[in-house]
Amino acid sequence: MGIKLAKPESDVFCITGEGSIQMCIQELSTCLQYKTPVKIVSLNNRYLGMVRQWQQLDYGGRYSHSYMDALPDFVKLAEAYGHVGILVEKPSDVEPALKEAIRLKDRTVFLDVRTDPTENVWPMVKAGKASRKCCWAPRNCEAVNPRPGSGVTAPESGSGRAGAQPRELNDTTTAWPRARGYRPAPEERAEGERT
Repeated sequence: MGIKLAKPESDVFCITGEGSIQMCIQELSTCLQYKTPVKIVSLNNRYLGMVRQWQQLDYGGRYSHSYMDALPDFVKLAEAYGHVGILVEKPSDVEPALKEAIRLKDRTVFLDVRTDPTENVWPMVKAGKASRKCCWAPRNCEAVNPRPGSGVTAPESGSGRAGAQPRELNDTTTAWPRARGYRPAPEERAEGERT
């Protein structure tokens, strides 16, 4: 809302999850009161996604209290606050819904985008770790990809899904992200690795 107040001519989007948005859903009232027509894209996987992802990766899939089986109808909730609510259930509906949200310049629009409950989000900063040690994908996340030669298995490369078949790590497995110029500190580098 602050960005929209500072830049009223800009399209302002809030990308969030259904668990996160419920922690501040009352701000839909503030959007109406201060006429800040933001676009809210709620990626709704019916889980506390970050918690579920940690439980999958760090706790062997032992899920506890991360499934949300009592969610409100977010479209009706947005409408109850005087805004526009749009339900998006298929990938082919995402682009038309975004175009409609942008077209409605003077309205707050809430997009309830249903997503795959098992899809993970990358990059991920693990609990207790520094952001410079974030996991860019399952194959370089320490919990699912220990050093080569350790005998530990990891999910299939590129699969963030629960239940992925394990694969044995080998010397060609890279443990460090290269995106955005990330360079591991010397103590983080694999033996013989150059940056």
